[in-house]
Amino acid sequence: HHDRPFSGLLIGLWRTTSMLAGLFYGALRARAPLHRRLVVSVILFAAGLLPLLAVRDLVTMVGGLLLAGICMAPVTVSAMEVMPLVVPASMLTETVSWDGTFIAFGMTAGTAITGAAVARLGVDRLFVVPVAFALLALVMVIVSSRSLRAGLDPARPAAAELAVEGGRLD
Repeated sequence: HHDRPFSGLLIGLWRTTSMLAGLFYGALRARAPLHRRLVVSVILFAAGLLPLLAVRDLVTMVGGLLLAGICMAPVTVSAMEVMPLVVPASMLTETVSWDGTFIAFGMTAGTAITGAAVARLGVDRLFVVPVAFALLALVMVIVSSRSLRAGLDPARPAAAELAVEGGRLD
């Protein structure tokens, strides 16, 4: 908290590493099934945020934010790849819009919750809330991994195809 002039630089560093990692990850040729890539990327994201709990100075914050930025991109890309496979094509734009809205809501709520946590726990525990939510995302993806795998199974008709054919998703 004594390095306030660096806050914009740190956020820019985090965003830049995330962008570069996203470009790199997006350029890779996928070899694993999408459901596996999503689960693994969420595992790496949660694990990549854990070092933020050890941040005590500017140097450790730079390292933690670099790692967090790198780990964020694959989970974002993988989650975006899932959308067109599980919603009807006619609803894809709306789905992506809702996703963006919920990301913005999550960031806003996360900021408020983190502010309250910092007021109660102290600034040294700044990253407890983001790490907790990353771990919650991990639990949610692991719990739903079986249905996610079934929903993305190439042998099963896609949601978009069922909607076009008038089929029903159960």
